[in-house]
Amino acid sequence: MGIIIGLTGGMASGKSLIANYFGNLRCKIIDCDKLSKDITSQGGAGIASILESFDRSVIGKDGSLDRRRMAEIVFSNKEKLKKLESILHPIIEKKVFQIAKTYWNTSPNSIVIVDAVVLFESGLYKKLNKNIAVICKRDIRIKRAMERDSNSRASIELRMKNQSTDEEKSTLADYVIVNEGTKEEALNQAKKVYKDLLII
Repeated sequence: MGIIIGLTGGMASGKSLIANYFGNLRCKIIDCDKLSKDITSQGGAGIASILESFDRSVIGKDGSLDRRRMAEIVFSNKEKLKKLESILHPIIEKKVFQIAKTYWNTSPNSIVIVDAVVLFESGLYKKLNKNIAVICKRDIRIKRAMERDSNSRASIELRMKNQSTDEEKSTLADYVIVNEGTKEEALNQAKKVYKDLLII
């Protein structure tokens, strides 16, 4: 039987760099952000419940979730963020294990990596074999995010405010990758983690 590993990191921490590295090593990657987009697309599994709990303005003309509009609402209102998460997280979790099972059916010893920004906040980490956190100093992440997304510092800090801190992630993670230097330095740490996962 294969193993299922959580991978998380705050905004602009370099989580995607590490996920891509594991993918290149033939690990199976489940991208929870992509799952979230799928279930909030037109006719997706989360749309009906979102409509019941939020104003119709959060649904775009194409019938899918207007993610920018929803972000404006939930990142400034913790109660509404919790409501959205209570809708999406159970659906995503169910899909994660469905997908993992299909991977193991065809490749029983596969290492499945669950790429999830809110791995710890959602509680999903408790159901996985091991968990990896990618961490990086806040100022470096803000600079990266501003360069990458062309967002204002204020909007980036607002999003970060709703994510667990690196200290919290480090406490809950089995492995911690510090990505504050070169890509090579971060990937060397990931290589050590991968070698460890092979013998679990």
